[in-house]
Amino acid sequence: MKAIEGVFEGELGVYVQNLASGEAFSWRADASWYLASLIKIPVAAQVLAERQAGALTLDERLMLAQSDFVDGAGSTNWHDPGTPISIRYLMEQMITVSDNTATDMLIDRVGLEG
Repeated sequence: MKAIEGVFEGELGVYVQNLASGEAFSWRADASWYLASLIKIPVAAQVLAERQAGALTLDERLMLAQSDFVDGAGSTNWHDPGTPISIRYLMEQMITVSDNTATDMLIDRVGLEG
């Protein structure tokens, strides 16, 4: 890991665990890290879990409000306030272009329990 950090002149934090055996490897696991867009992975997982449980469908539409607009968004911000946008589209934008407006709308729908 130290060699990898030297190549890009940054710091790297890693934690992986084999869920079957419990075996784990970590590097700088005790450090605090700013996760930025990494939050989008558990948001997507929660959306898909709720879909599987029947609590929502990907065709369900969420209403875009003026208060939803944030910087760092993709084409979600091209829609007018009041536009109903499908969860499928929001998921696609969140994952493919790291759309922050889409992410926040999905978090509002499924929550952000920790």
